[in-house]
Amino acid sequence: YVAAAIVYNSRDEVVRPTRGWEVIAKFLSADSAIFNGNTDFSKLIVDGSYTVPLIWRRQVLALHGNVEAIFGHDSDIPFFELSSLGGDDTMRGYWPDRFLGEGRMLFNAEYRLKLVDFTLRKLWDVTIDGVAFGDAGRVYTSGEDFRQHLFDHIRYDYGAGTRIGFSSGLVARIDVGFSEEEKGLAYLTFGHTF
Repeated sequence: YVAAAIVYNSRDEVVRPTRGWEVIAKFLSADSAIFNGNTDFSKLIVDGSYTVPLIWRRQVLALHGNVEAIFGHDSDIPFFELSSLGGDDTMRGYWPDRFLGEGRMLFNAEYRLKLVDFTLRKLWDVTIDGVAFGDAGRVYTSGEDFRQHLFDHIRYDYGAGTRIGFSSGLVARIDVGFSEEEKGLAYLTFGHTF
């Protein structure tokens, strides 16, 4: 690839952000003119999230939106570069990469509630949050599909989980997601979803 990105981050913390924006705009090019062989496509990604406290900093609402578009002929785009939905970072009620296409639209919302915080053996400050979430999104097979069927066949999921944050910047995340296809997919990962 040749890639360029612009990042803006005004969040107040790394482990448990309670206020601020994070916006990323990224353009990638896998042009055959730059020695990429049989690939010849470009990808545009715009990703934004906003976090705001509710009543007090113990309760937080986090909102996220993501749009991806791939430009190029179908035969020039490797399948592993397609936009996907499903899994621990996009739609947690579906299996990873359940939906693939040449573009996607994704919205996530999380309600985070600080349950407890304490110091573990005088080494780490530990914070445990309970989380309720909802995800909505759709992949598109082409630009025409996007223009003509923008809000058709939107997939939804919901679930709950927990975040265990350590003062060193490590966040362990356990989520259980539900959808019309799955009755409880559990994910254990590290880092925030957004």
